[in-house]
Amino acid sequence: MAIYFSILRSKFSNRRCNHTQRRLLSPCCSIESLIGTDIINTVPPEAIDANRDHGDPKSRLDQDVKEAAWMMERLLELGISIDKVTQQLQDEGVKKFDEPFDKLMKTLAQHNTGLL
Repeated sequence: MAIYFSILRSKFSNRRCNHTQRRLLSPCCSIESLIGTDIINTVPPEAIDANRDHGDPKSRLDQDVKEAAWMMERLLELGISIDKVTQQLQDEGVKKFDEPFDKLMKTLAQHNTGLL
């Protein structure tokens, strides 16, 4: 993920920073843009902590829709595939859930073996 933000920083570094660019380069941008009403929280604790320390929580899902469309076009122009980024985030998210679950199941199995 860091490589994508490095590319964006380098592309935007010589331009006047606008609201969208500041949010995009913010360490909390990925979580802030997903805050809304009736949203299920699947955010890793580290991201919540970063947002708590540096973020500005408020509903944003219906804000800046035109800028979001522009950003999606711009990402393609920069050679960044949103499909690849999304898949990477999904894979990393699943891994963050799977590893602790597998560890828990092994611990429970070991505990149950000792009881029999």
